[in-house]
Amino acid sequence: MRSGLATLRAVPMFERLDGRLLGQLDAITELLSVEPHQELCRQGAIPAALHVLLDGQVVLSGMAPDETQAVMEVLRPVTCFVLAAV
Repeated sequence: MRSGLATLRAVPMFERLDGRLLGQLDAITELLSVEPHQELCRQGAIPAALHVLLDGQVVLSGMAPDETQAVMEVLRPVTCFVLAAV
């Protein structure tokens, strides 16, 4: 696995940050590998972090008031999600 700095530099939205800012971002970054079907965040919850998808895919789904669930979007690398909320 690449170092945190090398991984951040490979993300298009961070590639132009200067070294000092990238280092600060690296200090608060947590690289995770998650299992399939793991819930990363819940609808309506206040997000605690920006998620950047580097590999695999993420399904964003929503639940209606009658508790029916629908897939809203399928994300593939390299993309981020919960950006507006963070």
